[in-house]
Amino acid sequence: MQRTLTLNNDSQATAAVAVDMVIVGDGALEQGWLAITVSPGAPLQPDHLLDIVAALIPPEVDVNDVQFAQQVNGRPVAFPELAVTWHGSTP
Repeated sequence: MQRTLTLNNDSQATAAVAVDMVIVGDGALEQGWLAITVSPGAPLQPDHLLDIVAALIPPEVDVNDVQFAQQVNGRPVAFPELAVTWHGSTP
């Protein structure tokens, strides 16, 4: 799944954020990846990106299982992506 979000703030410029999410599961275990790419010069701070990650991670994922990733389902993380991964049991 890939989506592009447009974030608007009356006092700041518009920022385009591309989100690529992959979830692989076999019925008992799940691994997911979330990669975010932000337009160059976008008025977003690291805390904003982490808020986006927190909002998009499936609700059943324990925050302690989320880690920064060097690859997304086998694809190396590109500059300037922020990528996270998680794994765990599915309900």
